[in-house]
Amino acid sequence: MRVRADTLLGLATVALVAAVSLLPMVRLLAEALDPALMAQLTASPAFGRALGRSLVTSIGGAAVALLLGTGLALAVGLTDCGGRRWVTAMALLPLLIPSQIIALAWIELLSPNNPLLILLGIAPEAGSPNPLYSPGGIILLLGVEHVPLIFLAVRAALRSVPGELIEAAQAEGAGPGPLLLRILLPLILPALLAAAALAFVACLGNFGIPALLGIPARYPTVPVLIYQRLAGFGPSILAEAGLMALALAAISAAVVLVARTMARARSRVLIGGGGQRPVGLVLPLRRWRRPVTLTLAALGLMMTVLPLLSLLATALTRAYGLPLTAETVTLAHFLRVLAAAQTLRGLVNSLWMSGLAAGLLILLALPFAVIEARAAAPWLRRLLRLFDPIIEAPYALPGVVLGIAMILLLIRPLPVLDVSLYGTAAIILLAYLARFFPLILRPVQAAVRQLDPVLDEAAQAQGAGFWLRLRRVHAPLLLPTAAAGALLVFLTAFSELTVSALLWARGTETIGIVIYFLEEGGDAPGAAALSILCLLIVFGLAGLSTRLPPRLRHLLPWGDA
Repeated sequence: MRVRADTLLGLATVALVAAVSLLPMVRLLAEALDPALMAQLTASPAFGRALGRSLVTSIGGAAVALLLGTGLALAVGLTDCGGRRWVTAMALLPLLIPSQIIALAWIELLSPNNPLLILLGIAPEAGSPNPLYSPGGIILLLGVEHVPLIFLAVRAALRSVPGELIEAAQAEGAGPGPLLLRILLPLILPALLAAAALAFVACLGNFGIPALLGIPARYPTVPVLIYQRLAGFGPSILAEAGLMALALAAISAAVVLVARTMARARSRVLIGGGGQRPVGLVLPLRRWRRPVTLTLAALGLMMTVLPLLSLLATALTRAYGLPLTAETVTLAHFLRVLAAAQTLRGLVNSLWMSGLAAGLLILLALPFAVIEARAAAPWLRRLLRLFDPIIEAPYALPGVVLGIAMILLLIRPLPVLDVSLYGTAAIILLAYLARFFPLILRPVQAAVRQLDPVLDEAAQAQGAGFWLRLRRVHAPLLLPTAAAGALLVFLTAFSELTVSALLWARGTETIGIVIYFLEEGGDAPGAAALSILCLLIVFGLAGLSTRLPPRLRHLLPWGDA
């Protein structure tokens, strides 16, 4: 019996997705669900303290992100404050900055050795403790990092509000206060709940900020505790680490489920909207316009600009603790880190791993999305749709969960082939494929749904087989969308730390790992210089993406900034 080409390719893509996304999670469940181990871990004071700290910092970080992100989005989306485009750019900037670099920049901002503060004579007294090495510091920076999640959700919700609804309320005499509290907030509440849940889960799995701030403060969260246990005891505690990761996954899943249920219960069907700024949705600030604009500008400067300037000043100053002047400015730290073999290796590893992951995911996303929508066999379409939540899981769950799951799956040699991937770059690459697949698949699926099925049917009527239709009809139309998603994958994976920190080995360091070890080893100027180089690459690519056509630029989170 001859097997159809779309069936063959559909089953092959399902097998690949199952191998990188499903099998690691099944292996994690099989290893960690041991009643004796669960009892042992439940009674562990260290795990109990770390879990409590994770919950405290995650709830606090989500609350800070909710407060800042909602305030900025309402100011930009509702009022006539000045510099809205600039405020939008400042609110989205943390999206492009890796968490470990945000932590380093803020550490330098409040350090007694900050060259800019020393130059201005306002540096804290030498030897005074940095206030960021505390639970409050972790909460603050987790909140700053996840402001874009809340900002984007609230801005999108405001854009979906029909202008006619606002005009009708204003015609009935509703002032700015009642309009905001009784009409707008109930309408955007579902989006707020969903975004807050995502921010909580992202904070729960964050490694960079709790590691750089929590280890000096002796305040380890669960991801940091897992990293410390693996670094100290090696694979012998994998089952225990797996159970700890599973606890984070269970908490994350419960929070997302509750948030979705609450959001659905409060959702409303709106007709209209979808524009940049609905007619009538402008609340004049009048005499408060200047104070509000200045407050937003100060907030934007504090969130990202001043910390990054402090990081740059540290990288440019000859010795740590000197003021930045014409006599002390130098590029020596940049030259030194670029001359180090480990730095070059990390840079090259990050470039090729991120680039290859983005390229492979294009090759996987295109046939998956096309077959899911156009396969002749209904059972095949249903099978691929069944894998949608499986594909989402590695990205939605904390990165530490995927890292442990990959170790458990690949620590032994592959059956039949007798080849071990543990300790090689391949295990990091596979983890990237699993974690970042949704970033490219979702826009491609949306693009397929917008294509007229008549194109495919016309090609079939002319006798074109599936391969020819995929290559000549679908791929040319979907490739630009896939390329935009691939850029997002590359930028996200390039300086990723959480998964890489668990999977790296000597020779497979990524740039995020090298920056972390430079700071941990006390080389703050070297870590600052490498962070600046990393940001130049990320900001350069993000800047080039603004040259994309508008329909593709809007696929990127910063496309409307």
